Amino acid sequence: MFHNSSNIDASHSAFNDVGRDQYQYNYNNPNIVHGNQTIQSSNSGLENLYKRVATSAAFNSAHRSSPPRCLPGTRLEILKEIFEWADRMTDAGSIFWLYGMAGTGKSAIAQTVAEEYDKQHRLAASFFFSKRESERSDTQRFVPTIVSHIIAFAPAFKPIIAPVFEDDPLVLTKVLREQLTKLILRPLEELKSSFSHPIVIVIDSLDECDGKQLVLELISLLSQLVRACAFLRIFITSRGESHIRRGFTDIDVATVTRRQQLHDYNARSDIQSYFRHTFQEQSVYDFYTPSNPWPSDSQLEALVNQASGLFIYATTVANFINSRGQDPQNNSRLCSHIAQA
Repeated sequence: MFHNSSNIDASHSAFNDVGRDQYQYNYNNPNIVHGNQTIQSSNSGLENLYKRVATSAAFNSAHRSSPPRCLPGTRLEILKEIFEWADRMTDAGSIFWLYGMAGTGKSAIAQTVAEEYDKQHRLAASFFFSKRESERSDTQRFVPTIVSHIIAFAPAFKPIIAPVFEDDPLVLTKVLREQLTKLILRPLEELKSSFSHPIVIVIDSLDECDGKQLVLELISLLSQLVRACAFLRIFITSRGESHIRRGFTDIDVATVTRRQQLHDYNARSDIQSYFRHTFQEQSVYDFYTPSNPWPSDSQLEALVNQASGLFIYATTVANFINSRGQDPQNNSRLCSHIAQA
């Protein structure tokens, strides 16, 4: 092409190397064009990764304003067990799966766990799934999001994954197994001597992730991840749906998983504490008088009985009462509801 040529300036040029496949190289643009496909170079690989991040899935995302969390003094028994599990130096049962019915407070517990280990500078990443937002239910955003969080948590992680994009520019288009192996498992293995205490990843509402088969694959891959990285703890919450139960009963997963049903813990006193705190903090307390208290002990007991261990009932009732801006004793619908307890 440049036979017997000299003094060539190629700084603003593009070249075609034509063979069976055609590639275009532009020296002012680090991308590579292969047929109709644009391949990201290692320089732009991280930029491409950040474009795929579910920014609203982080425990502290501004999109999740006022997320549910455990009130101080509540959920003490289950939180104690989770914290003891996460702090344990041995790697047996490195996954903690907390499952239960909708409305039992799983997300509040996940939020509290994430906040606690963030304070301790041990929260490596978090992903709060939700079907209400498309990016938070998309499995393809899971690995990029977790990777971006680990980079922020451990800056030494970034130079380790950068060459991955050079070796495999299309890694983010590959199946979940290849993404997780190349961008999380292998790089974390290289950093294993950097952590003096176990680090934590929190995954909430796994049942709200799209695609049952992808959920099963993700569960299997996470079990492989904790096997390779003994310093890692993964806390997962979900409903006990059949396909998720099936994933956690797989022999390879079950041997590294601690299963805990939230319904095993009596939430009665916690719901009572929630009602007292909420009514005192919000507008309903304006109607309280020593001679005519609301709620009375019997009314509070009735509300707790109606909740039947479901925090979603408690929050719905509290929000209804506080949103009315009127004396709850004058609300015939509410009084009738309590009287039925």
